[in-house]
Amino acid sequence: MMVSSSAKSRPRAEQICDAAQAGGARTTFVCEDVGKHDFPASAYPKVREWLLEEAMK
Repeated sequence: MMVSSSAKSRPRAEQICDAAQAGGARTTFVCEDVGKHDFPASAYPKVREWLLEEAMK
């Protein structure tokens, strides 16, 4: 899982996620633009869902 918290860093985060997927990894990308380097609380529900459903596969 890749979580991006800034629109400015989104392209690089997507690039990293895409490279992991191309290498065979299962990937999930979440972008919650809070405009700074932070783990945005608004992303918690998506991360929780990923942990409960995707990470356990």
